[in-house]
Amino acid sequence: MGLHSRWITASYSIGRIGEDPFGAYLTVHIQSLGRLDCVLRDQDEEIAELFEDAGENQEPTWTLDDYIMLSRLWVLDGYEFLRTARNTIRAGLWAPPQAVTGDIARVEGLFKSIRVPLAKYEPAFRTGKAAPGDIVPEPVFVPGRGAGWDIGDRTPNVIARNDLADALLRSLERARGAHSAIPATK
Repeated sequence: MGLHSRWITASYSIGRIGEDPFGAYLTVHIQSLGRLDCVLRDQDEEIAELFEDAGENQEPTWTLDDYIMLSRLWVLDGYEFLRTARNTIRAGLWAPPQAVTGDIARVEGLFKSIRVPLAKYEPAFRTGKAAPGDIVPEPVFVPGRGAGWDIGDRTPNVIARNDLADALLRSLERARGAHSAIPATK
């Protein structure tokens, strides 16, 4: 199954969150995140070359700028989905198995490590989560993992968007497997 098909299938795992049309909206929203994930991954090879040339060429490259911005927006949007899922569980509108709840919390934690620095253009000082050596995230390209951000002295010190996308997709796929009431797709 191709990556886009996996996102479509996995999106139905959250069709039961909240009341309609909220659940249907989130299903379509996850499909859009999946489509953008595929578009960004399709550009990875071209972008790798642009990152290599960026030190020699000081001219702005719209392709590179767009890729970094879309990657950043993808991370922020993915985080907002996870935050919404967690809040929906807390409000009692969705009661997935405990393993799914824990998985959502774990993946949200991965996103949190970069969300504040990306959204506020600063280390997470105000939230008390900044560590000595944290820096404003600097865009980097991680071969095989796409756009990433160097966040300083933490481990890991580089967070890659593809890694976050993979974690979110696997979480949704596990959630789908935990819900036998969700109809299978063709």
